[in-house]
Amino acid sequence: MFTFAAAAGGVSFRLIGVLSLLGLALYCYVNRSSALMFLLSGKVKVFMFLYTALPIFLVVVSPVFPLSFLGYQVLSFLLVVATAVFVREEGVRELGKWILLCWFISVVGILISYFFPGVFKAVAQMQEEAKQVATQFRETKISSTASGRAFGFFMQPNRAAFGIVVTVVLLALTYFRDKVVMRYAFLTMSFATILLTGSRGGMLQIVVFFGLLFLNEIVSGVIFQGRKQSFASVVPIIAVFGAIMILCGVGVYYLTSDGSVNGSMLDRALNVVMGRETLATDGSVQARLYAQEVYLGQILDSPLWGHGLAASVIYNQAGLLPLSSHNSFIEYAFDHGIPATVALFIVFVVMALDRNAKKLRGLVHYNFSLIFVCVVFVATLVLGGVFYARFFSVALGMWLSLQYAPSPRMLADFGMQMPRQHY
Repeated sequence: MFTFAAAAGGVSFRLIGVLSLLGLALYCYVNRSSALMFLLSGKVKVFMFLYTALPIFLVVVSPVFPLSFLGYQVLSFLLVVATAVFVREEGVRELGKWILLCWFISVVGILISYFFPGVFKAVAQMQEEAKQVATQFRETKISSTASGRAFGFFMQPNRAAFGIVVTVVLLALTYFRDKVVMRYAFLTMSFATILLTGSRGGMLQIVVFFGLLFLNEIVSGVIFQGRKQSFASVVPIIAVFGAIMILCGVGVYYLTSDGSVNGSMLDRALNVVMGRETLATDGSVQARLYAQEVYLGQILDSPLWGHGLAASVIYNQAGLLPLSSHNSFIEYAFDHGIPATVALFIVFVVMALDRNAKKLRGLVHYNFSLIFVCVVFVATLVLGGVFYARFFSVALGMWLSLQYAPSPRMLADFGMQMPRQHY
């Protein structure tokens, strides 16, 4: 959305980034006591070091001095902290309202990009004229709608799908946790939107989330009509929305099928599921595997420290790497080395299973941490740039704050009070 706004307004994307950074820094400074409490809580210190501080330190081994990416890394840090501070001060429901607004804007953007791609092409031309260089808005991106793929303000179908999935996880487990009908209506609309993007990775992520959500509800029940009830009590509701999802799937299938030899992305996804095509014969999958082999080969050239901050992006732009790896952990290892990558993976797993995660489960009724981490891991296996996504930083801020630095205002949203010795 930032990039789209920069193009539509004819202003520099860098200027918007700097203004955003200054605004977030000011907000964190004004609420510095809450920000400091968050940063010093539990495993937040270790995670933030691996997620933001270490990449900044490793700028010394970068092939060039990536000033813009250095600022981007600082912006990611501030987004995590500012989100944590906001949810501590204003509460989970207030943040949920803003996330729901972002979800709505994302869905509208995806619909517009599918049915009226010319809107985005016009903005692309404005941006290119301002920069006098080709940008990520170039016509090859816009033409993705020709194969039945919408992309929205994210300007890329896979990122659009991941953005929707992240908001789904956050809202379904918190904002809609006690609103069964609204939750499944929200999940149905999100599912249909992801189908429009044609992202097979996005489809896999939402299916994994649905599976974990239903498993949690089967084991622990659901919050329905203000009290805990068995999963069986909401099966009729799930059946209704399940039927709607099937109808949405059929509708999107016929809407996006283009009649070509290869078919749309949704056609190809169904071919794999139905056994008519295997991953070994899928050209897109094989291209990604080849790219990952190249990445892994260069990772072994500098296994301890990697190639430096944003090196994967810089090498890719210079033509030294083919395509994208479509794997965020491989990209992280390429940039920052194998030890840092293994450490980040371990920290994610530990945080998903520690005692604070169990307390958070008791608070929201769902195994929030485990579900969130599982969905993120699936995303990292099929999508590059997960750790650079702004909305992912917001999700991290909300999750880490809920798990390690809950405030009385946050607990009040779930009908609980702060214990004398909390977390």
